[in-house]
Amino acid sequence: KEYGGRHKATVLRNLEFLHMEHRKKRPAIPFDIEPVGTFHGSLKKLGAIKIVFGLSGNRLQNVMETFGNIYYILKYARLHNEKVKIAVVFYGVISLLLNNTDKTVASYVRRYSKEGVRFYVCYNAMELNNLVRAVLIRGVTPVPMGILKIYELRKEGYMYFTNP
Repeated sequence: KEYGGRHKATVLRNLEFLHMEHRKKRPAIPFDIEPVGTFHGSLKKLGAIKIVFGLSGNRLQNVMETFGNIYYILKYARLHNEKVKIAVVFYGVISLLLNNTDKTVASYVRRYSKEGVRFYVCYNAMELNNLVRAVLIRGVTPVPMGILKIYELRKEGYMYFTNP
């Protein structure tokens, strides 16, 4: 299902709000307040924060929510001097990753790739959608199977999150 018109305008308006919050001197979420319990201390014992996001489907809203999550994870890591490793694995319907589809998605992939976030796309999904690597957004790496890549990252200690 294509998302455009009013829905896309709402997502972009929410994204603009996110950026306005980023530009303010105070963080949108009070990261200086310690979460309940010893969450921050527990993270230090684990070493690097490792997160993999799995995205299946073609909903722009889910992709943008994931970019918002990445933004706040990176912000938290910078504020607390934490090491962070983030991967995003796209599988299923993947037309949002086409270089000519949505410039917003492409700009976030480029931006977060520069910050060390790794983006993967399922090669099986590419074949099912008759896509070649040349039409993908730069910074997205094809892997043989998206689900298998998530499994491998989980074995390396990544926590798995998905936006269905």
